[in-house]
Amino acid sequence: MTKRTYDIRVRNAVARSGDADLFPELEIPRPTALEWIRLGIKEVVTHPSFEWSHDTLVEKIASLEKSLEAEKAKNQLVKCSLEVLSFRMQYVRVAAGELKEKLLQTITNATLHVPLKECLETIGLTAARYHSWIKRQVKCLLPDQSTCPKLSPTKITSKETLAIKELVTAKEYAHFSINSLAMFARRQQMVFASATAWYRIVREFNLRRPGVRVYPPKPKIGIRASEPNQIWHVDVSVFRIMNGAKVYIQAIIDNASRYVLAWEVTQTYGGASTKALIEKALEVANRVSAKVVVPNLFADDGTENQNKDVDSLVKAGKIIRTIAQIDVEFSNSMIEAVCRAVAEYLTDHNNRIPHYALGGAVPLEVFSGTWTQKSQLLLAEASTTATLQRIEFNRTQKCGLCPA
Repeated sequence: MTKRTYDIRVRNAVARSGDADLFPELEIPRPTALEWIRLGIKEVVTHPSFEWSHDTLVEKIASLEKSLEAEKAKNQLVKCSLEVLSFRMQYVRVAAGELKEKLLQTITNATLHVPLKECLETIGLTAARYHSWIKRQVKCLLPDQSTCPKLSPTKITSKETLAIKELVTAKEYAHFSINSLAMFARRQQMVFASATAWYRIVREFNLRRPGVRVYPPKPKIGIRASEPNQIWHVDVSVFRIMNGAKVYIQAIIDNASRYVLAWEVTQTYGGASTKALIEKALEVANRVSAKVVVPNLFADDGTENQNKDVDSLVKAGKIIRTIAQIDVEFSNSMIEAVCRAVAEYLTDHNNRIPHYALGGAVPLEVFSGTWTQKSQLLLAEASTTATLQRIEFNRTQKCGLCPA
């Protein structure tokens, strides 16, 4: 005779009632029922759903089926959207380490319910790429390095990156363009890196300059002098100061060197002021420049430039005057750009800020003739030395967890 096994709920009901004949239809042997009564109710681990009624189970099933259909619809919508937008995971580069970490963790969580192969197929990530990320999940301890410096020895070092970040965000150099700042760092033997590398670091670290500049559209190449003192430009700009009064900044710049020969801040402007400024520029040119010729002064057609005072200098043969966009088709944009600068920056413009257009020289060096072939050669040699030092530094870096 086969041994019968009874539902635990039947056994506990008999033990709870104390009646050995509680379920006569089951034909439970009396000794068995009495043993259940003697031992009492047996504690078991079960699930609450086993106690649900038939109606409750039907309701739960209907709710789950509805949720499943909703998730299927969402999944289909996401897949269709990605296809319409031509998104392919295999063609997308995930550069940020934290994004890789987030995606790998999400995949790990999903594999608790779905096989890994299906997870990767769902998002379009190849198994080779996935396992490559898993292997590279061993983090490099070197700061600010997205790849191992030993594998890319010409990379900007973390020390150079820090120096670039400090220079870009420094208020002292807020009026330097990135190009000029890169060249300034070279001249000061601080960082030898191209302007392209500087722009890349600015983008990667989302660096913000202390001041916001609005760059005008890239201009066409205008008139260019072949040597200093060949062409000068003069212009005046009006500024309204905090008390509401107007002041005028008038300046003269040399075309070839971008050297500001003379400038004045006055409360009025006119022919006498322009004449005095030209005479001051001529004095500076005679004192600083190695070669002095009669300059061709480009000016606009304002009354401060066309009057008897300026005419006297033209008649005396001290200058040649050309009215921009009237005598010639060129504009006076070179000096107009300088006049947009704040007056206190003019000293830096002449003596500190290197210009890419001048090969890294400051305007005073070109104007005075002190920027020579030897100066350019020394800068190039310093750049080469810095590159070799960077390679040596990167190759000697050690990271305890890095296999390179």
